[in-house]
Amino acid sequence: MRLNFPSILLLAGLGLDSGALGSITLRRDSDLTNNLTSNLASAFEHEAKALFSPRTVVSFDGQEWFENVTERWDVYRPPTFKVSVSPATEKDVESAVKLATKFKIPFLATGGRHGYVTTLGRLQNGLAIDLSLLNKFSIDRKAATLTVGPGVRFSQIFGPLYEAGFQVPTGTCACVGMIGATLGAGIGRLDGLDGLMIDALQSVKLVTADGRTITVSEKEHKDLFWGIRGAGQNFGVVVSATYKLKPLYADGVWTSVGLIFSAEQNATYFDVVTQMKVPPQLTIESVISYNATLSQPQVMVTLTWTGLRDEALAAMKPILDIGPRYTKIDQVTYATLSRVVAFGMMDAICARNQPVADRLGAELRDDLAASSGYGGVAVYVNYAHGDEKLENIYGARKLPRLARLKSQYDPENVFRFHHPLPAKYP
Repeated sequence: MRLNFPSILLLAGLGLDSGALGSITLRRDSDLTNNLTSNLASAFEHEAKALFSPRTVVSFDGQEWFENVTERWDVYRPPTFKVSVSPATEKDVESAVKLATKFKIPFLATGGRHGYVTTLGRLQNGLAIDLSLLNKFSIDRKAATLTVGPGVRFSQIFGPLYEAGFQVPTGTCACVGMIGATLGAGIGRLDGLDGLMIDALQSVKLVTADGRTITVSEKEHKDLFWGIRGAGQNFGVVVSATYKLKPLYADGVWTSVGLIFSAEQNATYFDVVTQMKVPPQLTIESVISYNATLSQPQVMVTLTWTGLRDEALAAMKPILDIGPRYTKIDQVTYATLSRVVAFGMMDAICARNQPVADRLGAELRDDLAASSGYGGVAVYVNYAHGDEKLENIYGARKLPRLARLKSQYDPENVFRFHHPLPAKYP
């Protein structure tokens, strides 16, 4: 008997094991085999009560919930899904993974859905395990730790941490999922002072390919703890992460400076930045954009400093002396910084001619690599495009160890859609 994907999901929801498949007769009408209708959705949700807790949401392609929990920040070569499961508990995540692996259904667990690596597009017509309902977090003031669920985004934690007198390394965009960014190392505005997000990570609870939840830290599964800090999407679904906090620098005061340089100032700006001795309190973000009003390119720069305005401007003086076309200076707090930087907006850039854009991106990447000091392309995991060699992403020195971990914890290659690791290297 031939079963299509929604049929298998329905059987799984009914609690039938693979041995029962041979005795099932299915109606071959359009509702079942072609269109995942509301009737089928209702049936699955009803029968899934034995599999998931009551607050877990199961939705199908075409339904409003499904569209909301599968929409991605970048739609270039995205994964596609037929069904989504939004677990309400960590146990429900275990059940979803067990269901998918049992029936060999390709799946992707998502938090903020900001990842844009092209390998995600290899997943087509799969199962989305949407983790957005697991969006709680807690601050332990005595232990100086923060524990977050996989649905937590950076924007949720800034205010509460500021009120508690703490800070933690995060990414630069407030709407990104915290755990997802961590698994790729996590760069941000505190790199110079506190390092990457993985440097603050203390432990995680991880659902493995066989549906078990294990604690991973320096004390438990130590080798795996090394692996998840940069290649974490290859080993399981993180349902909880705990970070070590630090007291606020400068009482939580930050200075943000937004600058716009003309195209003619491009070379001068990058020469100055390259030659600067950058203090650890200072971060520099540069974006080359097109000014539609002036019909010309420009360099948009965001400078942030952990401290007061006067000391910030002194540290930024070499850049300010270039004479930007526009300057915006704000003194803010750790809680409000993410809403002020980059002129208070995030531009969405869409290339009209993707092949040309890809070639230009590759050329720019090669130019940067030539002067990087690494002797070749060395890519930050979360920013990798997907066409790089694994050696460029993870490093040839680390790949043998990562491959052994992959073979040990995911021998069936269940977690294979985000810069997938081999089970053997070389």
